[in-house]
Amino acid sequence: FFFLMIRRPPRSTQSRSSAASDVYKRQVLDLCEKKKIVLGKPLYEIPNVDAKFHFDADGIFHVPIILAYPEFRQTDIIRDAKEDDPLEAHLATVLEYKLPWDIEGFYDMESIECFIELNQIEPYRVVQGSTKQKKGLKKIDISKTILQILQTKGFVLPQVIEVLIVSRRSKFYPLFLKNSGLVA
Repeated sequence: FFFLMIRRPPRSTQSRSSAASDVYKRQVLDLCEKKKIVLGKPLYEIPNVDAKFHFDADGIFHVPIILAYPEFRQTDIIRDAKEDDPLEAHLATVLEYKLPWDIEGFYDMESIECFIELNQIEPYRVVQGSTKQKKGLKKIDISKTILQILQTKGFVLPQVIEVLIVSRRSKFYPLFLKNSGLVA
């Protein structure tokens, strides 16, 4: 009889790739912490899109953004937004032409309000000086930069920024506000 015995390493030792992955994760968390970005686990993958947050060679943070229109159950994806980009610049590009599903033409730069969800996931690491905020939606100022939005107290980045967009001119707007659980 011939049999092969394979010896496994003890459970306490990590493979080199796993250890390297842990070092990389700590470095990313350290860079995020320096910029006051609270990073959490991903909520979902963006299908068919190779877009992930990252730091470039100059230390600038890049992140994908999902623009969600709850009234129509539609989304747009911004694959790469830099930390110093104002959100309104990206929105202006998307809303430059009438959206195909916006039959009334209510979704324009003058009529929209944007929201992010606070504390929808647990952070990988608690940022010093931060306190736990309520869960819920917070209205955001679209003239702010991506970094300023990421630094919103109580916002935990689930690898992708999700911005909910609603038009004040829509009949859906008061219903959305009533049921959204807005946080001041």
